[in-house]
Amino acid sequence: MKKALWENGVKISFGALGIIYFLYLKRHLIQEWDIYQTKKRERDININKVRFSEDNENIKPILDEEKNKTYRRKIDYNKRE
Repeated sequence: MKKALWENGVKISFGALGIIYFLYLKRHLIQEWDIYQTKKRERDININKVRFSEDNENIKPILDEEKNKTYRRKIDYNKRE
């Protein structure tokens, strides 16, 4: 009789822990999904701002010049020659 009660108690305990873990995981996933959606929305807004500013006639030549620039960095290790 004691063995059956012990086994049932273990099953109920693990069942309760499983439910608690499932609810925690569900809450965590919902929070992460909301954070992802917010970041995606902000990124889309920023991308649309960039596209809007690129369409401006006055900015096009400046942006083209920046895109075609090659930046060369001269590294100087304080060598004396």
